[in-house]
This record gives sequence, C-alpha cells and structure tokens, in this order.
Amino acid sequence: MIELIEELYPLPTLLSKSPIQRAHVRELVEMVNGFLHPGQTSFVPRFFHPNIDDHEVKNYRKKWLTEGLPDLLKKAYLTSSFAVGDSFTAADLTILPLYAKALELGVNPAEFKPLKDAVIFIKQQKQLWETCPEDLKNTFNKFYP
Repeated sequence: MIELIEELYPLPTLLSKSPIQRAHVRELVEMVNGFLHPGQTSFVPRFFHPNIDDHEVKNYRKKWLTEGLPDLLKKAYLTSSFAVGDSFTAADLTILPLYAKALELGVNPAEFKPLKDAVIFIKQQKQLWETCPEDLKNTFNKFYP
C-alpha cells in the first residue's frame, strides 16, 4: 500500500529522496511487517501454544515487542526524530503505531527514548499529528500529554 501511495502521490515522498535512504526505509518497514507485526496477532502465540488464554496472549505480545523493538532501534532514529533521514517516511508510519501498541501492552517507555522523542516531535507538527488515527492519538496523549 505504501508503494502505491508513493506512486500516486510522490510528493512529499514516504520513501526518502536518496536511494540509500529508500532502501533503509524499506528495510525498517520489512522488519515491522515480517517480524514485529505478526507477533501482535493472537494467531501466532495460539499457533505455538494452542491452550493459552487472552492474558497469556497479551504477555506474549508484550514480550515480542520488548525484545524486538531494541533490534529495530539499532537501525532507526539514529540521527534525528525520524526513523530515517530528516523527514517523515514510511518507516515512521509503520514503527510508531507498533510503539503505541507496545505502550498499551505495558512496555516501559523509558527503554525506548528515540520513539518517545519521535512521538513528541510528531505531536508538535500539526500536519503530521492531524493525519494520525484517533486511537493512536489517544494512546500517545495518554503517555505523552
């Protein structure tokens, strides 16, 4: 979907202007899509542990994010309040909702300072903040008023 949006509305770009940065954005998006996000569905923990209850599923999802987000952060938010480069990209678009989910599941926000800084920055950018879904805004407002 991101690629389609990029083709239909190339400006401002969601993939970055630089080919190297575009590759980096795609790498981060794939880390979310291929590794972190699947563990957030109830299907994955129930596939491996068919008899677990909803509380255990929630704990599994929290553990998945607590252990997976640090690997993602080793590659993102290194030089600015954006995941890649100096502008909002598809990487931010996929990482920040996952961070909101992690907050709702009870991860310690202090462990993910670059993501906190990204949220605070985006809240200050009227154009970006207005495009956030209401549930995302509500979560971020609860943790970062």
